[in-house]
Parts: sequence; structure tokens; C-alpha cells
Amino acid sequence: QSIESEIAKIDDMDEHLDHFRKQAELAEHKFFDLAARLSLSRAELAKVLETELEDVLSELNMTGTRFSIQIRTDDKTPHADGIDQVRMMVSPNQGEDLKPLTKIASGGELSRLMLAMKALTAEKNEVPTMVFDEIDTGVSGKTAIVIARKMWDIARYRQVICVTHLHQLASMANVHLHVSKHSEEGRTQAEVKILDEN
Repeated sequence: QSIESEIAKIDDMDEHLDHFRKQAELAEHKFFDLAARLSLSRAELAKVLETELEDVLSELNMTGTRFSIQIRTDDKTPHADGIDQVRMMVSPNQGEDLKPLTKIASGGELSRLMLAMKALTAEKNEVPTMVFDEIDTGVSGKTAIVIARKMWDIARYRQVICVTHLHQLASMANVHLHVSKHSEEGRTQAEVKILDEN
């Protein structure tokens, strides 16, 4: 019986292969249809995001910064996230060419860019906690106040943890922690204290 069953499977192999080929073709058509719709949606969202991000960057004392989302579509090669290759380009200074986001030299500029992105997506983003470490690098005065307000906006939707040396940013927090380091028996120890009103 076992041998007969195996022979039957071998005899029906072409039929099985044909069935699976048809299933694969249907799945491929469905994938490319959904990927094309996703691609259109990305292109529309990219235009909106470019404009809104440049507006927020202007508020963050980065007036004149150009931001572009480049989408290269290859409708022949499927990927796990569609048929697009997405690249974010930025020019923080007037007269400079757009460069990939990863090539930005200034930590302060990169921090503000990330803050602008997170501020725009905070309401829809499902990340429960956002951590900003030294986002105030190279920032002072009015820009620090604007950054503090943007972080307050994000905190309406998400928990925000911010490591800062600026009073403008610290003043917006509900809870303050003082982090210090000291040496003990030849080893560096970190200490965190919750600060009360006093």
C-alpha cells in the first residue's frame, strides 16, 4: 500500500506541479498589485512629508533646509516591503546638494531632523517610548524652546525620555532624574536620583 501510494504521487506529480505553479502565479499577481498600490501611496505621502518636515525644520532654526524622499521603483523584483527602494535626502545648508540622511555631519542637525520626523509621526507611531539623548547638541536660546515644545507635543502621545543639559528642555518634564557618576573602589558607578520639588 505504501509503495502504491508513492507510485500514485509520482504519477500525479505533473498535476501537482501545475497546481502549485498556478498558485504561485496568482500569489505573484496579487503581490505586484498590492505593491503597486503601496508604491503610489508612498509617493503621495513622500510629497506631503517633504513639505511638512521642511516647515517643522524651519521652526527648529533650520530655515532653508531642503528634504527629499527619493523612491526608486523596480516592478520586476519583489522584496519583503514592496517594490520600492526609499532614500531620504537632505541639504541642511543653502547652496549644498542633497545628500543621503546618513551622510549628515552635524549631530545637532541630525538630532533636530529626527525630532522633526518624530513630531510629525508621534500620533500615528506605535512606539510607546521615545528616547532623546543630547538632542540639544549645538542648540541654545529660542531653538531650545522650540525643541522643548516639540518634545512636549510628542509626549502627548508617547512617553518621552530626554537626556539634556538645557533648562529649557528640562522645564517641560513631569519627572526629573539627576544622573551622576562617581568612582568607588576603582570603578565608575552611575547614580540616578528622582528629584523632588525642592
